[in-house]
Amino acid sequence: DLQLKLTADKTIEISSKYNIVKVKDICEIGRGKVMDKHYMETHKGEYPVYSSQTVNEGIMGKIDTFMFEGEYVTWTTDGIYAGTCFYRRGRFNCTNVCGTLKVKNKNITITKFLSLVLNTITPNYVVKVANPKLMNNVMAEIQFPLPPLDVQQQIVAECEKVDEEYNTVQKTIEENKRKIEKLVSGVKGEMKRLDDICFINQYTISPNATPKQEFIYIDIDAVENGTGLFSLEKRILGSNAPLRARRIAKSGSTVISTVRPNLKGFIYIEKEIKYSVFSTGFAILQSKNEQILLNKMIYYIFMFSEHMMQQMIDAMPKGQYPSINKDDIENFMLPVPSLEEQQRIVQEIETYEAAITAAKAVMATCAEKKKMILEKWL
Repeated sequence: DLQLKLTADKTIEISSKYNIVKVKDICEIGRGKVMDKHYMETHKGEYPVYSSQTVNEGIMGKIDTFMFEGEYVTWTTDGIYAGTCFYRRGRFNCTNVCGTLKVKNKNITITKFLSLVLNTITPNYVVKVANPKLMNNVMAEIQFPLPPLDVQQQIVAECEKVDEEYNTVQKTIEENKRKIEKLVSGVKGEMKRLDDICFINQYTISPNATPKQEFIYIDIDAVENGTGLFSLEKRILGSNAPLRARRIAKSGSTVISTVRPNLKGFIYIEKEIKYSVFSTGFAILQSKNEQILLNKMIYYIFMFSEHMMQQMIDAMPKGQYPSINKDDIENFMLPVPSLEEQQRIVQEIETYEAAITAAKAVMATCAEKKKMILEKWL
């Protein structure tokens, strides 16, 4: 049963003054299961369904039954968040991209400590492929230091102070997002059909025409829902490009996920990314005339307007694969205020976004602070 592997085996050494143990020796390992949109809509209740996302605490909805009860560590098994661990408590559910760990003996291991220590180690074990992965069999073999309970408690206490700082700046982000949503929802102007004022999918490319050229491939999995953030990690040769790799996003483009657009997989391309290609799962929009409609206004209306979101929801079929198409997008109506009013709105929103960016910078230091706490004790 010989095999050829395209990735090198890693040898990762964990150095600590405490005993080194394996996850499988300390935890019961499980997995979530698929929760499709139809099931969640027809079984609404009080128990959260956790996904791989970091926004909204990872909650993608709530249903009337639960799969897990008690204290757990969940982690993302595949996608751009692969390897990220979360502390969960209570009664809850997980999607199929979540693995679960339940401590076998709480007199030996504190669950919250487990989530903290694993988050510093698991990134080393993520398989860096087109769709990054950290599957159950790999998690089972991960090693980590296990100090006495009093040391674990001290580590948790110090990290919880960092969490308080994180939660404070998180509130700042949420407050500024609400200001943006309120501002965009109040936009008034002549209602215009989108196809009359926007180009839709104006530029395409065939990467196979340049087989040796490397491209940055941005597909739906690379876009974080609701934040405007996206990954540039996926690289493909033109010769290996999938058929869906065809769209080009020029500077000033708004990129809209046409699959489950209610999740807001939207991004704004300030400056064209050289040698990038987008999936046909996106619609790419640009203003036909920025003296009438600013490119940035298109993005803000799609991301924050309740009226626009309702149009997308109304256009989605009620089946297993809810999506919108080019014809739907062409017929969306959006308000177009005066150019001066658009400029004022964009400027005000950019002020709120700057506050959000500053808060996120503080949040970004929190992970490093926790890492330093763990290194100090372990």
